[in-house]
Amino acid sequence: MRHLLKLVLILSVGCTAAPIGLPDFSQLQGKAPSFRALYRVQCCQMRGLNLVVAHGEGGTLVELAGGPSGVGFAAWVTGQEVLQRTEQGCLRPMGWGGLPLPDGWVLPVSQEVFSSLLAGRLPVGGQQVAVDRWSVSVAGGRLELEVAGEPTRWVRGWLWAEGNSHPVRFIAQGHHGRVPGRLHVLAPNGQLTLVLLEFQPVKSVPAPPWLGLPRCQVP
Repeated sequence: MRHLLKLVLILSVGCTAAPIGLPDFSQLQGKAPSFRALYRVQCCQMRGLNLVVAHGEGGTLVELAGGPSGVGFAAWVTGQEVLQRTEQGCLRPMGWGGLPLPDGWVLPVSQEVFSSLLAGRLPVGGQQVAVDRWSVSVAGGRLELEVAGEPTRWVRGWLWAEGNSHPVRFIAQGHHGRVPGRLHVLAPNGQLTLVLLEFQPVKSVPAPPWLGLPRCQVP
């Protein structure tokens, strides 16, 4: 009886010292791997269109494809600049205000941060600020993510930009492992939903060949 009581006490102390169910942030840390992903876009007047996001060490390719015209939007984003391919067959440099998306959308985050979210990772450079929260400074603001579940994955996010009292909200659902299967972006100027069709890790993402096009002439 005395040995049984000692065993119960040992087990009780062990359970108290190692609580079960707390998020494991270490599972989500690290740079996003190179990948190529295909999404169905739901936004504004866009229906039945697919968005390709290819992320690698050199940059991130964003292409909108669908319908008889094929690719209708294409941009190559790096940490230094954004180049959009135009229908006139030239490259238009865009002022870096964030990650460009079709229909005039611009997310005020870098391509590295956005790619981390799509890959189910926590953006590099942040820190844990609560049992289930991760915070990271981004250009012109701050991004906070809530993590939960088993395996641990990010499920909600809030992006506060300087001078804006209403954050851009992110909701991740239908995960495949840690990769969000559905991503909702709710901004003051509208809503965007990306439904994952395919996510494929790759060794590298080369720069698109159309980067050799001339720069557009400024009128």
